[in-house]
Amino acid sequence: GYSDMKASLRRKLQALDHPSQVPTSSESDKISEEFDINDSKTFRTLVAWLEDRKIRQLDPAARSGLRTIEADSKWDLAMQTYLDSLECPFQWKDAIADSDARSLILDWLLGVAINFEYEDRASQESSKPIADSPQDINLPLHLDTRDPDIRRAVESLAETLGVDRIDDTELLLQTCCRCATQWFSPMHIAAIQQLRQSGDSVNLDSLPLGFETGNPALDRVARVLRVLYAGDLRNLQTKINQLIVEIQVRNLET
Repeated sequence: GYSDMKASLRRKLQALDHPSQVPTSSESDKISEEFDINDSKTFRTLVAWLEDRKIRQLDPAARSGLRTIEADSKWDLAMQTYLDSLECPFQWKDAIADSDARSLILDWLLGVAINFEYEDRASQESSKPIADSPQDINLPLHLDTRDPDIRRAVESLAETLGVDRIDDTELLLQTCCRCATQWFSPMHIAAIQQLRQSGDSVNLDSLPLGFETGNPALDRVARVLRVLYAGDLRNLQTKINQLIVEIQVRNLET
């Protein structure tokens, strides 16, 4: 609903350190709750801020159109050109008088900004010297494994992967990473894509197995099981992507 979308927008603004969402008093836990995206000036100022500070898709000189806050037609044209340059799936003309469509566009832009911000910070961290860590899978930067939301996401991922739950969230996530690394392979993905693209029956003997049992019948059964398993990879990939996005947002918040 609208309240959920508003909460999501506020959270992403906080992650990006937008001025409207930073503490305004000595009480560090208080932030501005009011952010009206239906106010044209507020919305346009935010878009210009995102491009100037976070996304930086355009050359500085080419951003002037987004800074013409008071010129309706000129700004609308600049906004559509800007969205096209980012390959945004939404059209600005549909959002001029539609608050829901405007929220979708803003949410999409904030997602783009968060991705760029995360990449910038990850690049800065990767340039720092890192001590060798034998055989360990490094978790994302500054991941708070005590966070209940992170715990639930990791448990959901573990259930999908068939990993037994353990109390140590960090160790559980490392185990999930190892399983995903072992189970994901281009061969599995190629097999399921071949099935989906053809839409026709496929000769099982033409699908890669990766090993042989010496028994043709068992090999065919193994191929069937492997193809069925590959069908679940899409859902697993989606959950991993959701977890990565959640981690990115929380990393930016910290």
